[in-house]
Amino acid sequence: TQGTLALANGTNFTASNYTMSFTNGTLTVNARTLTVTAANKSKTYGDANPSLTYTYSGQVSGQTPGFSGAITTSATASSNKGTYSITQGTLALANGTNFTASNYTMSFTNGTLTVNARTLTVTAANKSKVAGNANPSLTYTYSGQVSGQTPGFSGAITTSCTTSSRAGSYDITQGTLALANGTNFTASNYTMSFTKGTLTVNTAYCSIGSTYYGSYTDAYNAASTNATIKFLLNQSIGNVSVTKVGITLDFNNKTITGNITANSTSNYIKNGTLIGTITSKGSLTEIRSMTINSTVQGALAVTAGTTKVYGPTTITSSAGNAAYVSGGYLYTNNDGTTNHVVFKSTQATTTSGEAGALYVYSSGYVNLKYTELHVIGRSATNRWCIRRDGGTATLNTCWIYVTNAYSGYTRHLWGTVSTTNCAYYSSGTQVANPYT
Repeated sequence: TQGTLALANGTNFTASNYTMSFTNGTLTVNARTLTVTAANKSKTYGDANPSLTYTYSGQVSGQTPGFSGAITTSATASSNKGTYSITQGTLALANGTNFTASNYTMSFTNGTLTVNARTLTVTAANKSKVAGNANPSLTYTYSGQVSGQTPGFSGAITTSCTTSSRAGSYDITQGTLALANGTNFTASNYTMSFTKGTLTVNTAYCSIGSTYYGSYTDAYNAASTNATIKFLLNQSIGNVSVTKVGITLDFNNKTITGNITANSTSNYIKNGTLIGTITSKGSLTEIRSMTINSTVQGALAVTAGTTKVYGPTTITSSAGNAAYVSGGYLYTNNDGTTNHVVFKSTQATTTSGEAGALYVYSSGYVNLKYTELHVIGRSATNRWCIRRDGGTATLNTCWIYVTNAYSGYTRHLWGTVSTTNCAYYSSGTQVANPYT
């Protein structure tokens, strides 16, 4: 409008000579632009969407915009890995503090919601085996998948360990294992985090056929009727009882420490050294090519059944009687030349008490052939090679030795013993049989 505008004198212009005719103009006030920018967001596949936020700029100083509605995105909790726009949605300007919405227009800049792959954790299960055996099946567990989904896999985990690997620890690694689509499971929505496992190879102490075991106990527990348990290393087995039929203990030229009780039918013990004792009470026990050394009375004790000892076998006690036979039958069987069975007592010379190579009593029955009986280092009475207090004792073609006998007293036999073609020695010199 004209407002206070009036004519005034100007250059060669006299205002009074004029009148003003004023035509109104228009001042257009355009809306101010308020720029709204959606904040970029991210989340893990399967998780709920994060809160969507935005910033704004361009308002007049001292004014605070108001808004109605909300920005939005097409992504949901189940959306696949990828990027999704964050758009204006229903967001609109509203009056705010000193802010009149109609004075503004909104300029909206989209944001991006990034859905990242979810981590599926795969953990190899620790395994163990005994050296010499095939590897166990390698297995794994997994966790971290979205509820209701079952992962798929391709390939397999692996280890550098083989059947011939030595005792030790070997890594179980990812190998060719990879994610694959599964039930409600899309592999591309996941990354795999693999935790390796360990395959522990334990020392093989015994075997049955081509199967190896980490202890005698494990081997015996696994043994079936008529199995042969072979010892692979020198070892201690403690006090063990053989109750299964037909079990053979093959010492395999090893030294075994322990006390063995043969309680069953057809138990066989052969080919090595035993530091300990054998108690025979089963229906049949055979001992072949053994060295048995005991620091207690009775390296061999026969209480029932039939026991057969084959040479070359030496049975020694350093604490008295090498063998007891109180029940059942003891036979020795040899080739008559070099593979003798030897019963030997080596108790210290200063030790008192009875000691001998073989003691037969109660209902025991002994029949020895091509067998040596030794008593060594005796300095007291009650020292003899074989003593019979009950039962029956028969010697056929045996060698009977007493060394360092008390005051020259040589007692080869005690009690009635049937002898045929036996040779008697004292301190290395053959003497006559005092009992014939």
